[in-house]
Amino acid sequence: MNAGLYVRVSTLHQIERDSLSSQESRLRAYCEAKTYVFYKAYKVAGESAKDRKRLALEELLGDIRAGMVQAVIVTKLDRITRSLCLCR
Repeated sequence: MNAGLYVRVSTLHQIERDSLSSQESRLRAYCEAKTYVFYKAYKVAGESAKDRKRLALEELLGDIRAGMVQAVIVTKLDRITRSLCLCR
């Protein structure tokens, strides 16, 4: 099963603390433990999760629709979006 890792930080301060790579490292370890095949890391830096108009999120959703990604791994659900409805 191909897994897409979605990592996001919403502030520049978090980018400076290297939070994106920290999230990605933890998610890669989780994938390995669950024997998922790492497909790609989708990274968003300095953008809020209040709407879904983010390039990396649109790319992730496109890869899911294309069958390239079967599992999405995140550290917390709010990394993806504040609203659970992504099906528009």
